[in-house]
Amino acid sequence: DPRSGYVGAAGDHGTLTVDPGGTFTLREPDGTTTAFRAANLQGSDLVKWKYQRYIKDYLRCIASVDDNVGRVLDWLDATCPLVSKVHRQAERQIEAGRHILFIGHRGHPEVVGTLGQVPEGSMTLVETLEDVVALSFAADAPLAFLTQTTLSIDDTADIVAALQQRFPAIAGPRADDICYATSNRQAAVKAIAPECQLVLVIGSPNSSNSRRLVEVAERCGAQAHLIEGAANIDPAWLEGVSVLGLTAGASAPESLVREVADYLAAVREVTEEIVTTAEERMVFKLPRQLAD
Repeated sequence: DPRSGYVGAAGDHGTLTVDPGGTFTLREPDGTTTAFRAANLQGSDLVKWKYQRYIKDYLRCIASVDDNVGRVLDWLDATCPLVSKVHRQAERQIEAGRHILFIGHRGHPEVVGTLGQVPEGSMTLVETLEDVVALSFAADAPLAFLTQTTLSIDDTADIVAALQQRFPAIAGPRADDICYATSNRQAAVKAIAPECQLVLVIGSPNSSNSRRLVEVAERCGAQAHLIEGAANIDPAWLEGVSVLGLTAGASAPESLVREVADYLAAVREVTEEIVTTAEERMVFKLPRQLAD
C-alpha cells in the first residue's frame, strides 16, 4: 500500500501523503486496523493530525513486537520541555475525567500535537472570546483549560477570565503555560514600543510568538513589521522614523539581530540603546543521547 511503510511515514518526495497508514494494523488479536479520521479537522490540519496518530500507533506496534525497543530504535525527543509539560497536563486532566478547553490557534503545530496526545473528542479548541460564548457545556461540567505556549499574554488572560466567569469550577494549570521567552519578549516590546515610530520583529512568518510581538507593538501605537532578515526591510518604512525598535522571536539567532542592526547603521546614522527587561537564565538538559 503506498500509504504505508516508508512513504506513509516519511512522505512522498518531501510531501506528506494525504492518508498515511490507512491500512496500518495494530496487531490486535482480532486484526483490527486503525482508521485515521478526525471529524473536526480538514485539509492540512487533518494531514498533520493523521501523522501524529500514525507515528504514535506505529511506535506502539514496535514496542509490542520487541519490548526492548531500544535495541532497534534510537530516537531523540526534541519537543520543547515547556510544550511537553502541557502534554503531561492534558493527559492528567483526561485521567481526572475532565474535558479540556485548549486556548490556541487552529493549525499551529503545537495545537495539532497537543490534540494528538489525548483521545479524540476530549479537547475543544478555543481561539477567541466569541468561541467562549459559543461553548455549549453546562456551567458545572467537569472542565479544564490549557494554553498554547506562544500566545499573547493579554489575549490569553481575557479568554481565561471569560472561561472562569462562565465555568467557575473549571480547573487550570498551576502556573502560566505561556513560554517564559515569549512572555519576556512581549514585556520588552511593551517597554520600547511607546517610544518608537517603527518596530521591526525578526522571525519566521509561521512563528506564532513572532507574530504576537508585531501585534503587541501595534497595540502600543507603533507601526510594526515582521521580517526574516535585513533583505526584507523596505526603505520606505524608515522615512520619517527617528526612533526604531528592534526585537526578535524566541527562536531567532542573535546573528540575525546583528545583521539587521548593521544594515540600519549602513543606511542611517544610528545610536544603539539596549533595553533589558528580564535576564533569562533558564537551562534545559540535553537529550540523553547527546549528553553522553
